[in-house]
Amino acid sequence: AVIVYDDGRKLPDAPGGPRVIGVDVGIKTLAFTSEGDAYPNPKPLHRAERKVARLDKAISRSVKQHGKKASNRRKKLYDKRRRAHERVANLRKTFHRAVASAIAKSCDTLVVEDLKLSGLVRNRRLSKALHDAGIGGFLAELAWQCAKRGVRIIKAGRFFPSTQICARCGGRPDAKLDLSVRVYRCRHCGWVCDRDLNAALNLKQLAPGYLDEYKNGRGYGVRRRRQADAVVSEASTETHSARQPALIPGLVPAR
Repeated sequence: AVIVYDDGRKLPDAPGGPRVIGVDVGIKTLAFTSEGDAYPNPKPLHRAERKVARLDKAISRSVKQHGKKASNRRKKLYDKRRRAHERVANLRKTFHRAVASAIAKSCDTLVVEDLKLSGLVRNRRLSKALHDAGIGGFLAELAWQCAKRGVRIIKAGRFFPSTQICARCGGRPDAKLDLSVRVYRCRHCGWVCDRDLNAALNLKQLAPGYLDEYKNGRGYGVRRRRQADAVVSEASTETHSARQPALIPGLVPAR
């Protein structure tokens, strides 16, 4: 049974602010912020996998030896397996809430990726790890924590190559970086940093251009579009570094 009620409280407005954070989500590190904070994925299902497999084998042996007729011993095995799965879900949910709350408290504007998770889980080599990380649930919890605190969320374009662009000069590598490459090395300016940190910095750079007053060249107001569409139109161009200032102090982006 699902009961929905209105408690009368209104969510605060999300006007945005000077404290901007970009968040890159992934499998090994669930969330990596542009401030350098990393939140490793606890992998609750991976840790409980051996225990769940042991219970599955016990249930399978019971069915083969005693038939499909229900028994009290088998009911206890079913209850143990149910509690094991419930513990995995609770650990994942608790971790998501703690991380999302910590990120929402530390910023006024948040920039995240707009991922198509239904397409990502089709990869048979990554699907299990993606489900274990629960990226979709984490992004939903992050959106709720931001809405509760009046933090503005900006979604980057789905095809914005945040991991391929150098956050220092805006250059790109000759070939697309593989997932096994965890350190970003720019061949143009020599910038070396963690791959996830570089992606988070690129996401952060989308915020200043999007938070302008939506005016055209003559100063008149322009009809406001959806957040995702607006960021897609800005992020899909090749002149990424020319539009945004460098986030690294003392460095000037290439023109």
